[in-house]
Amino acid sequence: MSGRRIRLDLSDFVLDLGSHRWMFLSHAKFSTVSDLVEQLREEYSQLDREDMVQVFMGGEFVIPPWESIQILQAGDLVRVVRTVTKRGVKKKFENKSKNVESKVKKKKQELSTQKSEIESVSRQTN
Repeated sequence: MSGRRIRLDLSDFVLDLGSHRWMFLSHAKFSTVSDLVEQLREEYSQLDREDMVQVFMGGEFVIPPWESIQILQAGDLVRVVRTVTKRGVKKKFENKSKNVESKVKKKKQELSTQKSEIESVSRQTN
């Protein structure tokens, strides 16, 4: 079986020991970088179909999905980054919004309680 093995940095979306791993790219299965991305989507539940996945090599140099897999040489370090879709951003924003509303409600309750305590103490001193 001919191909090459590369090193993957998946630390953008994999938070355990599997975030840095080797992967064998056979010539029969992988012809473009998008084939690599599709394989990762199948292997990692953290990658949703709607997520944009970018592949970088040599720091901040992006490898476009249509690029031939031949650009990768044995031992290359490839960093894979997930960019959440608009749907995911919207969901994240909605969760943050609910969290802020909850904090505001709690703070209002605390202030109301403090105000009642101050009024009670004020009545007792008069």
